[in-house]
Amino acid sequence: MTTVLEIDTTKSLYKSAEIVIDGKVFRVKTITLGALEEIQRLQVDAQAGSAAAIRQMIESVLEGPTELLLKLTVEQVAQVIEAAVGKAITPEAKEKNGHRPGRKKSL
Repeated sequence: MTTVLEIDTTKSLYKSAEIVIDGKVFRVKTITLGALEEIQRLQVDAQAGSAAAIRQMIESVLEGPTELLLKLTVEQVAQVIEAAVGKAITPEAKEKNGHRPGRKKSL
């Protein structure tokens, strides 16, 4: 049988992203499908008014000094979650002027 795709879940092909809050660096965790499902569940709880769910949501995507997270506004939390999850889903921005075939030279 021919292998058409092999995935190693212990490695990441992408450099980890960072988010800086008040000069402190937070590393964006690798977002797995399971983590994404947990974030979605927590979003439902947060919409129902759970502040703990909001804190858990942001802690599930970032590694860093968690006491600083308590100072974030709800809007800032949404920005952090969007940036972290967005980076996980589309890890590398495409180059605006990427490589293209060259023009043929006229003789």
